[in-house]
Amino acid sequence: MNNGNKFLAVCILLLVIIFIISNNKSLKDVFSTKNAPVQVSNTPQKHGKDYISLQYESGGIWTDVYANLDYRLKQITDDYLFIDTPSQDKVQLTAFNYKTGKEYVILNRSNNPAEGINQVIQIGNTIFFSTNAYLSTSYAYYIDLPIEQSTTTKIEGLGTNATIKKVSGKYVIAQGDGDSCLAGGTYSLFNPVTKKFQEFAKYSYSCGEGNSIEIVGDRLLNYYTHALNASGDELYARITYFDFGISDIPKEIDLIGEKQMPPNISRVDYDAKTDSLLLGGKDKYVFDIKTRELKKSDFIIPKSVQGSISETEERKQKLKSLKLPKSFRFVFGDEQ
Repeated sequence: MNNGNKFLAVCILLLVIIFIISNNKSLKDVFSTKNAPVQVSNTPQKHGKDYISLQYESGGIWTDVYANLDYRLKQITDDYLFIDTPSQDKVQLTAFNYKTGKEYVILNRSNNPAEGINQVIQIGNTIFFSTNAYLSTSYAYYIDLPIEQSTTTKIEGLGTNATIKKVSGKYVIAQGDGDSCLAGGTYSLFNPVTKKFQEFAKYSYSCGEGNSIEIVGDRLLNYYTHALNASGDELYARITYFDFGISDIPKEIDLIGEKQMPPNISRVDYDAKTDSLLLGGKDKYVFDIKTRELKKSDFIIPKSVQGSISETEERKQKLKSLKLPKSFRFVFGDEQ
C-alpha cells in the first residue's frame, strides 16, 4: 500500500471513530455480531400470513427476539413460551418467561443428524419434552415448574420420537419411526408422577402388511391390514381397541373381528359426529362403535367442519391474550 492509500485509510478510520463517539456507541457495539439484531425496523417486514415473531423495543427500534414462531413455538403455558431455538450443531429448547422478559435454555446439546424438538407438553406442574430424529436416536426429558428453580432431567429408556398422548383418561407414550411405507414402534402406559412407563402394544407396518395404532376419538384403535399388491395398497382385515379399565395393562379387544369385517375394505374413516367408522371399498358400510352395529350405507366422507378455528388462528388468539412487558410485542404476518 503506498503512502497515499495509507493516508486515506487512516482518514476513513478516524471518521468512523468520530461517528461512533458522536452516537455514544462503542466499537464493540458496532462490530459485534453477538449484538447485531436479527431484524431492526420501526415497521415490520412483510412476511407470510401465518408468520409470528416476538420483538423487543430499545431506543425506538424494534428487534426480533424470536422469529418464525409460527413453527418454532412448541407450547404456551401460564408463564412461559417454549421455543425451538436450534444453533449450528445443537438442539436447543428455550423457555421464555413472557411476564418477566427473561429466557432460560432448558436443553442444549449436540444433536444427531436432523434432530429437533418433537413435543412439549405440560402435565400438572411438570413440562415433558422430547426430540425427534429421522431413523436415529432421540430422547425425552422433563423439568418442573417454575423453570427458574428447576433443572432438566432425562427420562431413561425413552426415545425414538417419543410423544405423550392422553386417551381414555390415561397417558400413553407412542414411540416409533418409519421410512417410505415402512413403520414400526410401541405404545406404553405412562405415569407422569413416577415418570415410569410400561409397554403394552407394538405395531409393525410394511407396505400394506401389518398393523398401525391410532387415537380415534377417545379410543386407541389397532388397524390390521394385508397387502393387496406390491404398490402398498391394502385391505383391512380386523380392527381392535384397547380397554384401559379392565386391568393395570390395557387389554386388546376386537371391535370388528375378521369374521365381521366386510370384504375388500380399502379405507376407514372416523365420523366424530356420529362416533362411527366409515368403511369404504367395493361397498360402503357404517359401523356404530357404541352399539357395534354394522350396516351398508351410501355415505359421503364428511369434510372438516366449516368455520372451525384453525390451529394457527387459535394460537394467534392465545398469544394476543398474553400480557407482555411494555418493551415486547408480537408481530403477525396477516396484520402487517
